[in-house]
Amino acid sequence: MTNEDRVRENLGAVRERITAAAKAAGRDAEAIRLVAVTKYVDVELMAAVIAAGQLDIGENRVPDALRKAAALPAELNAAATFHMIGHLQRNKARKAASLFSVLHSLDSDELAERLAKRAGEEPDAPGCREVFIETNTGGEAQKNGVAPDEVPAMLRTLEAHEDAGLLRPVGLMVIPPRGAPEETRPHFITLRKLAERVNAERGDRGRAPLARLSMGMSADFEVAIAEGATDVRVGSALYEGIR
Repeated sequence: MTNEDRVRENLGAVRERITAAAKAAGRDAEAIRLVAVTKYVDVELMAAVIAAGQLDIGENRVPDALRKAAALPAELNAAATFHMIGHLQRNKARKAASLFSVLHSLDSDELAERLAKRAGEEPDAPGCREVFIETNTGGEAQKNGVAPDEVPAMLRTLEAHEDAGLLRPVGLMVIPPRGAPEETRPHFITLRKLAERVNAERGDRGRAPLARLSMGMSADFEVAIAEGATDVRVGSALYEGIR
């Protein structure tokens, strides 16, 4: 079996697991977006993932993502939607906006300001316009992300960019502390309940709700789906058995 065949097989297996988890939770699997994480694979495997029909692609580092995207066949590059799922340094915001349409890790007003400025200057660029606020539910000093009680204020700051059509806050994201799947569940619950509180406030302010929750990776995405995940970021499960 070639690596391309294995990717296709693994992708099918992950999609089946998503469907089963959604069914068990009484949810529609079509409402759950799989983001295929390609940060540790080469451009050939990235191309295989896209060619298999998986068009939402997640990368962690801007230089690596730009290099691999540029090396893709033009038709695959054009078909893919690139998601920035790692920490985005403010000094890389301009380059990131040239490739990524979705940012899962917005963690400061200053980064939002830079992205909004870039979006205004180059309206035809992908622009990282769809943004999730990364939330540090574990209070881990070594991790990026906004403390849960700071999320409402950050959303209010984003409103000017939202009204100008430059950035669109769509949800919250979390990377829980390392642990077994059941140990990550409380963090997924915390994020879901935070979104509910935030959406109540946004409703009072006449704002659209944040409809998405980016949470869950290869080891725990089924638990995340049970707790309301709409975007799961899966990497290693897609490359099992590949040399």
